[in-house]
Amino acid sequence: MKKLYTYLCICVLYFSFIAIPIHSLAQGENNNWHFGFGMGINFNVLPLAVQQSQLNVTESSAAVSDAQGQLLFYTMGCKIWDRNGVQMPNADNLLGNGPVYNGVPRGSGYRSTHIIKHPGNPNLYYVISGDANEDQTHKIYYSLVDMSLNNGLGDVVAGQKNIQFMSNGSEYLSVFRGNDCKSYWLIVRAETGQPRPIHAFKIDVNGFNTTPVITYPPPMNSGGYDEFLLLSDLSTAISANFNAVIKAKFDGSTGQFSSFQIIPNYVTGAGEPNGNYALSKDRSKLYIVESYSSNVYQYDVTLLNNPLAFRNSRTLAITGAGVWNRFTHMRAGPDGHLYLIRNGTSGGSPSSGIARMTNADQPVGNSVYDNNFLDYFQPWGTYNYSYMMLGMEVEVNPERDTIINSVKDTIVCFADKLQLSAYDHNAGYYIWNDGTQGMLKTVEQDGTYWVYSTDNCRTLIDSFHVTFTRFELKLPADTALCIGKSILVDVTQPNVNQYLWNDGDHNSIKNISHEGTYSVTATSGKCAISDTFKVSSIRPSVQILGNDTTICNNNLIDVKAVATPESDFTWNNGIQGDIIRPQQDGLYIVTATNTCGSYKDSIYIEVSDCICDIRMPNAFSPNGDGRNDIFKPVASMGCNFMAYTMYVYNRYGQIVFYADNVSKGWDGYFNGKPAEAGVYMYTVSYTDRYTKETKFMKGDVIVLR
Repeated sequence: MKKLYTYLCICVLYFSFIAIPIHSLAQGENNNWHFGFGMGINFNVLPLAVQQSQLNVTESSAAVSDAQGQLLFYTMGCKIWDRNGVQMPNADNLLGNGPVYNGVPRGSGYRSTHIIKHPGNPNLYYVISGDANEDQTHKIYYSLVDMSLNNGLGDVVAGQKNIQFMSNGSEYLSVFRGNDCKSYWLIVRAETGQPRPIHAFKIDVNGFNTTPVITYPPPMNSGGYDEFLLLSDLSTAISANFNAVIKAKFDGSTGQFSSFQIIPNYVTGAGEPNGNYALSKDRSKLYIVESYSSNVYQYDVTLLNNPLAFRNSRTLAITGAGVWNRFTHMRAGPDGHLYLIRNGTSGGSPSSGIARMTNADQPVGNSVYDNNFLDYFQPWGTYNYSYMMLGMEVEVNPERDTIINSVKDTIVCFADKLQLSAYDHNAGYYIWNDGTQGMLKTVEQDGTYWVYSTDNCRTLIDSFHVTFTRFELKLPADTALCIGKSILVDVTQPNVNQYLWNDGDHNSIKNISHEGTYSVTATSGKCAISDTFKVSSIRPSVQILGNDTTICNNNLIDVKAVATPESDFTWNNGIQGDIIRPQQDGLYIVTATNTCGSYKDSIYIEVSDCICDIRMPNAFSPNGDGRNDIFKPVASMGCNFMAYTMYVYNRYGQIVFYADNVSKGWDGYFNGKPAEAGVYMYTVSYTDRYTKETKFMKGDVIVLR
């Protein structure tokens, strides 16, 4: 029977995920919003507090707080106010975010105002301000705010004010985080060109690099794109327009966009105003306002790699009230809820407010929508603007965290090696405790191994405690067991703590005396191995083929013995082997010796001195009475012919009978009729097989009727 091995390899992993931040960051930079006509919201308290703002802006604005959520300053790009609502001393005559009516900038630049933290100095902030589309100048500027100036209230740094870095910029600006968790990229869609190129300006520890990285996207029949949003993987950017979502890969190291993909027919229009879409706080859900209905739809952006699944994830999140009662802007709050500006009319009078949908990171069924979450305070009630916004998000790079995964105990069963893999498959760098690099490591010995890996914004340390369990289990080959005999099987192995035979026996040593199939499983800890063998029964025997007999000394024969199981043969005349050729009278005894013992059989052989002699009858009576009906030779037992012929002739010399075999004789017929009574002549010729001697005989025979 072919041996069958069953290996049970059980690897036990004790795995927990413990985040131990080396640097703790409260991430409260977006806890204060300032926007619109004197409106502010403080997210540091519950219920949310409405606060007065000095802003008077129709579209974009931005506010930044410190990591603990305390307001630092807010801006509409062309003006900057400190935490007390006082305009910073050197923040006069700032450019961008017009147009200017009666000497007052209206802040009509859509998404053209941003605040970017300086990666190299915690006191410095870049304020980005772009011209409104109505100005038709398309210039974009930055000014640098130093919070250590003006007694800690901040001011614009002299010489770092109204720095123009682009002259063909649109109103669609975005801020992305860099792959190093320190730098930022300001993403600006150009105003002209087809398709419109994408400019990426890097802000790192060295400051604002005014030389852009330019990407020329492929033609987009979908109608182009507005600003891009960056997903949580920091490498996927999406944009939306009236009939498609545009997906692209973003390289946070180089600033290049690539692999553009259009996902069409995601919604009927992209909302009014253009680009009215937002991501949830965890960037797993995309919300889009539908044109002319203000319906808000949710999409699962984790399915972007499967466009059909992404489109099928569309779920109606909020039912709108038509073009005159629409949502002009959406923004995810630091509390994870989605806030929407509701701008419209009621009974012919302006009616505006802030709506809220809770739990925007979750599927729609887990959300609660409140259409009147927060009413505008005066003077908002007197306005009805179509492009009012909640302010632009301040992108914040988290401090690098070190995440330690607790030790994973791995037991390796019956293997020579194990391949370890770092938990983070997207890290940019891996180093193991022996200095080798790469995500994977092959180990062959017991021990504790760890790997240090870094990705965009974190460091992970994975530890592995590896124990190799190796032992053998070897049953005998399939075997045959003699009746009345037994076999002792010993499968004892060091470090094995349990044995289990298929008959329930738990011993490592087993005495087997019956045929059957036997299997045993040996277990050491979490590792087990099995083996199987078959035992069949043997009934030993020996037999000499043939019976007692007489043979001629000129015609000796072989005598053969057979035995079960395979045996060694010895004859009583000293001959070894299973065959002998007796040459004299006697009792011949064979002894078969095998694994079961010794067994005997015998045969008596008489050897005669045989001479070949033929005698011919001189008459026969073929009358059918069964007596003397056939004329043929009578040969002695020593005859063995190698050639033989017999002819019978009538008195006319005709051949009336012929035979070439001594066993054939003449029946007294000729040409199918009884031959006449009378005398017939015969001749016989034969050659002895042993002596090779040829003899010839002739004579007469009488046919009697």
